[in-house]
Amino acid sequence: MFHVRASDVNDLYAELLHMVKRYGHEEDTRNGKARALPGPLLVEVAMPEHRVLFCPTRDANPFFHLMEAIWMIAGRNDVAFPAQYTGGIAQYSDDGVVFNAAYGHRWRFNFGYDQISMACAELKKNPNSRRVVLGMWDPYWDLKSDSKDIPCNTQIMCRVVSGCLDFTITNRSNDLIFGLCGANAVHMTVLQEYMAAKIGVEVGHWYHLTNNLHVYEKHYPLLDSGPEEVEYPEHLPLIEGTDILEFEADCVDFCSGIDRLFYSRFFAEIIGPMNLAWRAHKKGDPFTAMVYAQKINSTDWRMACAEWLTRRIK
Repeated sequence: MFHVRASDVNDLYAELLHMVKRYGHEEDTRNGKARALPGPLLVEVAMPEHRVLFCPTRDANPFFHLMEAIWMIAGRNDVAFPAQYTGGIAQYSDDGVVFNAAYGHRWRFNFGYDQISMACAELKKNPNSRRVVLGMWDPYWDLKSDSKDIPCNTQIMCRVVSGCLDFTITNRSNDLIFGLCGANAVHMTVLQEYMAAKIGVEVGHWYHLTNNLHVYEKHYPLLDSGPEEVEYPEHLPLIEGTDILEFEADCVDFCSGIDRLFYSRFFAEIIGPMNLAWRAHKKGDPFTAMVYAQKINSTDWRMACAEWLTRRIK
């Protein structure tokens, strides 16, 4: 068992690059060769809200990661919405229309009820409960499925400790580059922060247990290019100065394409200008894209979007 403690995702990424380079061994996968740790890995992140990865060589797409997190909270499984922010994602759908393992849909609908709402209600009523588990793995379908899209993250165990919501996530197989320190770091901690606000507690630690952490052969050069140390900038909380129901309504309506003024500050000051910056970028207008990116009222997302756009211009 490997164990890493980190302050934020940037610290975690640097530690895990070093760990895979030092201890990883090469193995064959259905996606080609990969360098993997020889045993399970447990990570502990002290500040989950510091979720934005600043690393030029990794070149993480902040637009896609945050928009997909919002799409998950909305409980959707359609290909169309996330495909607006990254064209390659459609290849993981079996029919090009929906995803089999969309986490948000499994949280909200797949098992016949809204797991998020029930989990929050239980922890609000009984903060000492040890029975609150969100399930993403469906053994009836997934164990025998040949789908392209099988859940990598299988469960989220939720626990309130000293007035803070901790997440412990179990994962069967994690790509370090695109998965754990890319998409997962944003998706899971956005859910954690949202649920903490819904319960009425603070955000605690993010624990993540993966049975197989790996780096694919195409990303081997990144093992030698660890990120520079980053003093994490200010960030805007998801829920601040707005009702939780208004934030939820913004998630649902935005992903549905409903054009209206946003209720929540987070959507008005981050999602709105970020989406406009992306639209301008896709139209080939880098100047307008950068103007909108500079209007993002959260230093971490503003920096990440501006740096990502700048790399596209260069």
